Amino acid sequence: MWLAVPLLATADEPATTPTEGQPGMIQRQHNYISNTLEAMLRRTDALFGTDRAYDMPTGSYVRIGGRAVLYRPEDRDHEFAGILSAKISLPRTENRLQVTLQQDIEDVLLTRSQREAQVEAGQAPAEENQYLGLRGVAVEKLKLQIHGDIGMKLRLPPDPYARLRVQRVFNKEGNWVPAVSETLLWRRTEMFSAATEFALLRSYGSGSALALVSNATWRQTKDAFDLSQIVNFTHRINARSLAAAEAGVIGDTIENSWVNAYYVSMRYRRKIYNDWLLFEVRPQLTYPRDRDFQPVPSVTLQLEAYFGKNLLDRL
Repeated sequence: MWLAVPLLATADEPATTPTEGQPGMIQRQHNYISNTLEAMLRRTDALFGTDRAYDMPTGSYVRIGGRAVLYRPEDRDHEFAGILSAKISLPRTENRLQVTLQQDIEDVLLTRSQREAQVEAGQAPAEENQYLGLRGVAVEKLKLQIHGDIGMKLRLPPDPYARLRVQRVFNKEGNWVPAVSETLLWRRTEMFSAATEFALLRSYGSGSALALVSNATWRQTKDAFDLSQIVNFTHRINARSLAAAEAGVIGDTIENSWVNAYYVSMRYRRKIYNDWLLFEVRPQLTYPRDRDFQPVPSVTLQLEAYFGKNLLDRL
């Protein structure tokens, strides 16, 4: 997702900065787990690479937490889900190989608000399965960023997948920065899909940014396109918190380009303990077509903890 620029990032890779004075008990325990993780990554890296020295920083992390999505009783039951994801960068392969653990391998294409609107509108199934994969990061050529993934869902029945993603952010003078991407994805259950994305990004000073993102995903199972258009404005309140507003429309071309839902959401995200424990609250209104575009309100509460060293400073 093009919102994963430093200002608009979703805390996939937050930083750990040293605290002043002696760390407290919670911080000491977090440091111990992170140090243990780094030792494990060294052993894992030896399986794929050579004997050259361990290269820091790795950008590796483990993310754990939980999410609760609250609805009105007349709309649907509340939803609760755990969060577990990881990225293990393997520096002995010159950081060209990464082991990934992720939930919903299409999250790379859409924001969480978009996915929840798709599910509410019946356009996509809810997806909370874990996928374990191996990612290869190609050397940047022609200013393109290229990576490929292969892996499998970690539950029965087996569901292998393969994904190739090519993206480019154009460096040009002017207020608006264009970005494009193409993602090819194959899964045994979902067959083949191809997603084309175009975005326009604009910053307002050092603390605010606007993103306009269009996505068209062709799916073999539907023989049609899923379409979406969003606008997202994010403002960094201070070094520990940010706020964002997002609005979007989703649809498909199964029946002459139907609009399946509109949605609006607000998002507040804050580091509540150092740089590795984060809390997020996101109220959302979704207007699905099968409910005559009557609003379905929801509130998402999310708590995440990150373990790892030398990660990027992202909210």
